[in-house]
Amino acid sequence: MASDPINIFIAYSRKDKPFLDELRTHLRILQRNNTIQQIWYDGEIIAGQKWDEVIEAELEKADILLMLLSADFINSDYAYGKEMRQALERHERGEAIVIPIIARACAWDMTPLAELQAPIEGKALGSATEAQRQDYYTRIIRDIAKAADQRRAEKENTQRYFADKEAWENALKLNSINAFNAYLEQHPNGTQTEEARQAIARIHQQKENERQEIERKAWQQAQAKNTEAAYKDYWQKYPNGRFVANANTAIQFLQQDRQRNSQTADQQSFQQAKQTHTVAAYRQYLVNFPNGRHQKAAYRTIRRLEQSPRSNDSLKKVGLGVLATLVLVLGIWGIKNFSNDAEPTSLQDDSVVENENNIPSSEISSFDFPIPEMVFVEGGTFIMGCQDGRDSDCEENEKPAHKITLNNFYIGKYEVTVEEYLAFVDATSSHYPWWLEKESIYNIETGTKKNVYKELGYGKNASKLPIVGVSWRDATAYCRWLQKQTGKNYRLPTEAQWEYAARGGQRSLSYQYSGSNSLSEVAYYPENSNDRPHDVGSKKANELNLYDMSGNVMEQCNDYYSYHKNSSKNNTTNNSSTKRRAIRGGSWNNDASLCRIAYRYGSSEHSRGINAGFRVVY
Repeated sequence: MASDPINIFIAYSRKDKPFLDELRTHLRILQRNNTIQQIWYDGEIIAGQKWDEVIEAELEKADILLMLLSADFINSDYAYGKEMRQALERHERGEAIVIPIIARACAWDMTPLAELQAPIEGKALGSATEAQRQDYYTRIIRDIAKAADQRRAEKENTQRYFADKEAWENALKLNSINAFNAYLEQHPNGTQTEEARQAIARIHQQKENERQEIERKAWQQAQAKNTEAAYKDYWQKYPNGRFVANANTAIQFLQQDRQRNSQTADQQSFQQAKQTHTVAAYRQYLVNFPNGRHQKAAYRTIRRLEQSPRSNDSLKKVGLGVLATLVLVLGIWGIKNFSNDAEPTSLQDDSVVENENNIPSSEISSFDFPIPEMVFVEGGTFIMGCQDGRDSDCEENEKPAHKITLNNFYIGKYEVTVEEYLAFVDATSSHYPWWLEKESIYNIETGTKKNVYKELGYGKNASKLPIVGVSWRDATAYCRWLQKQTGKNYRLPTEAQWEYAARGGQRSLSYQYSGSNSLSEVAYYPENSNDRPHDVGSKKANELNLYDMSGNVMEQCNDYYSYHKNSSKNNTTNNSSTKRRAIRGGSWNNDASLCRIAYRYGSSEHSRGINAGFRVVY
């Protein structure tokens, strides 16, 4: 930063002009080395100028004011009364430096100038020998040079101050990251550098909050539409968004639903063909499902019908008589086994879910199977939902917070494990997890696609991993099976029971996550999961000695995916016309904000994903 030039003004009495001339001669060296720029005295006034106005102006702009003192100077009304007074006023304001130089001995120490330090200890030039006087001038010039350096530094500081102030005011006016960065670049050591950095951080945070709010709304819109296109649109707009893992999971659920619906339609179409039992009906089935799971059976039946010497109508009549006889002799189950054309019912058909209730206890009671370890939860009243002041990152489907009162209950200490669930599968030969179904493209032994379950460590030997790849219906069937074996009313927890237990029940310490405000202490999530679930109970338990309620895998609840707004209900469950069921808790591939206790999600009863399991209550 270039400073303004340093100018000198000399006030003197006419009778001291010889001293003025000698002083100006000695000052030339300061002009030559650019210490000062101008040496002004009244001899510089041009003819025609108003001398008093010129003197006043020059005195006002000078940086160093030399008072060449003598009795005649003190006796001059103009020099003493005006020039000296104006000079001292500027000195007091810090605008200039006044230096008294004693030309001839006088009582200068009785003037206001006596407070100022004079060069050469205030010795008079006129009282010195020639040699002494030249030495005095040399010492005076050195003092003036120091004063010039001091004044230059003061002017530069003043310039920096006002430049700093102007730049800061401009940055505040624009209130942008670029403006505050420009201030820091121009004034790296400015008076407002820390405030500028704080302002930049604040604006960044505001922008991030705005971005997250826009993203959150986009995610909520995708959830409201609940279509593959909506979820794909979300993660295309936000490839690194907070809800990408949830979007991918939702897409997987929808694809599974679509596949299941297709399998259901396939099954229903084939059943209709079997009921009609004509060549045309089976051909129509093949048209509707050219790659259907009953394709071979349809072709075999068509060949037999076409090779039969009887017409289809005659065959139907004979068939009715034969069927009536077989019913009397063999019973309905015999007919199903007797027919070579009958196809096995899908393991996930609704009929199988209902048939489980009819499994005789004598057939499975002899199995030696592991039972989930349960923890007693003392009932009480708590605030359910996301509550300001206690929770953060609240979403609309978590509000309003409201009181719920619960009775005592027991809940699984851990998420249901592979070992526990496969005991049920082995006992009933039904409700296989997706990664064990022979017909599944994800099957560990026979699958043709990249096996995500195998990569996650799943298999029959993964006994302590939380079970995944099972639907809400599968989980409910497991609970009913446990009921039969133990006589206890096992079921999935209500949302209220789940949240109450996750918060620590009567022992709650109001943590953000289940058991801690530090998620890594109690949960597996993307930052520490290594992209896979882990054995249950590997992290710190919560206040009730329950594990993994904020991570590892999400947990399915008994309730429909609606929300209570009635604070007077006790032991309440959600009832809704929606077909989606509530899921709670975070998972190994969920962002930290989705592992909060208050976070809620919903999925189809048939959906089976790689990050959702369950725990039981009674």
